[in-house]
Order: sequence, then structure tokens, then C-alpha cells
Amino acid sequence: MKVLKFIPVVFLFCACNTKQTESAPESANNSERLIVQRDTVYLIRNAEITPANSYSDLFLDSTTVEQFLQAKKLSTDDEKSFRSFYNYRNGQFAWFTSLGFTEQAKGFWNLQDELGSKADKSLRNKMDTLLNADTSSISRFDTSIINTELALTNAYVQFYKNNRDKTQFALTSPEKAIPVKKQNTLVLADSIL
Repeated sequence: MKVLKFIPVVFLFCACNTKQTESAPESANNSERLIVQRDTVYLIRNAEITPANSYSDLFLDSTTVEQFLQAKKLSTDDEKSFRSFYNYRNGQFAWFTSLGFTEQAKGFWNLQDELGSKADKSLRNKMDTLLNADTSSISRFDTSIINTELALTNAYVQFYKNNRDKTQFALTSPEKAIPVKKQNTLVLADSIL
């Protein structure tokens, strides 16, 4: 009978210890960083990211992300940041839509140049080619675009890590700096007030 009294306490203790965090702790030591679990933030608010409400209409497969990470052999901390970035987005592209570059991609590329950060040569060449193209129709099956998307995210993770104090990033995690969902302007204005 005494054992039955402790069962609810054990369940409560386990439930409290398995709580997911919304974002990574903001600390200078990135090794303390936790990976945002896919959909966790949005399921709590019943507003999952879907193709209907996402900022970009292109999505990555999680195995593609993992293959990129294995090929690049990033540090453990950078891998955590990378996974967390795409988990928060529910696999959504950050830098492209089916119509071309997002404004955030252009802004990040200019900011990176302005602060003197240099991306690898192959990414720089690909970006120059894409930015100077007259038309941009992007397919989620185009491996060149997928590789550019992932390379841009890698450059972004490095940029964020090295320049966080030089930008407005200081108050936000890298996942939250790039929009993930279309939002009603009135709702956004109301949330600011």
C-alpha cells in the first residue's frame, strides 16, 4: 500500500525532469547549449510549422542535414547549433523559397561582407552566381540549391558564433533570428505593444 502512494510522486518527478527547453541557454560557453527538439516549441502553442504557414515553402529532409554534418565534420557545438537551427524551423529552408533568395539571405550575405567575415570560396562563387542570375526558380530537389542552403547555414552558425556581440544577435538565439512563420501584421504589432 505504501508503494502505491509513491507512484504519483515518481511520475510527477519524471515529468518535471523531461521538460523540453524552448531555446538554447544564452551563455558564452556554447558547450552548455541544448538542441531544440523538432516541433517542440510550436506544438506547445498548437501552431506547428507547415507548408501552409511557413515562411519558406521549401523543406529539408533530416537525413540530408545529417549527411551534410557528417561530410563537413563540424565541431560538436557547431553540430548542435546546426541541428537546433533546422529543428526549430521544422526542416524549413532558411535562405531560399521557390521564388529565390529570402530577404534574410541577402541581408546575411551583406552583413557578413560588411563585418569582414569570409565564407569559403565555393560558397562565395555559388552566391555570386545566384545573386546575379536574372531568374530564380528554386526546386527542393535541386542538390546544388540544397548544398547552398546548408553551406549558408554553416556560414551563419560560424558568423553568429564569432560576431554575436557586434550585431543585434546578442538578445536572441541563432534559431530565432531568422523568421519561420508568416504572421499577421496586426498580430505582430499587438505583440510588440
